Amino acid sequence: MRIYNYLNFTEIVFQQRKLAVKTSRLDTDTKCSACRFYIAPLKALCIFTLDIGHHTSGWWKNPDYETCWHLSISFQDFESGDTGLQNHKTSKTILEAFFESHTRLLWCEPPYSKKGKVCDVWHYRLFVNTQTLIPFLPRGEVYTREFTEAGWKSYSEVQAGIEAKVVQNAND
Repeated sequence: MRIYNYLNFTEIVFQQRKLAVKTSRLDTDTKCSACRFYIAPLKALCIFTLDIGHHTSGWWKNPDYETCWHLSISFQDFESGDTGLQNHKTSKTILEAFFESHTRLLWCEPPYSKKGKVCDVWHYRLFVNTQTLIPFLPRGEVYTREFTEAGWKSYSEVQAGIEAKVVQNAND
């Protein structure tokens, strides 16, 4: 994990964006571990990733939600180990540094998992065109099939197909 002991957001954003692109095709756990960073003066623990494949993996039905920049922010004191509540004013500063004028397009999610709630981790996603990385506001909800191409399969359908192939190969 990289620790920034300064507030040069231009440098922080440059370094983290470069790392996010480099690790975008790795599995989620490896990517999140590689893309964690701490901004010491703000006591902000962050993960900034480029997530690709939300739709093609079958997670979300709407293809507009295929690719996004994903920034997770929580606050903690590394010296004491104490976690803090979300500081929305400081988060706004970080979000504006990473997303600039596109903050109005962010999808914001409060903590969901048990661990996320304990650490008060908030998630911010900026959806982008997969080829150009140009931000846009997705049409509709993530689970609508209104814009879904014919033949698309949900995550569970994709997994069932993989499991069937494994069983078939084991029987051959």
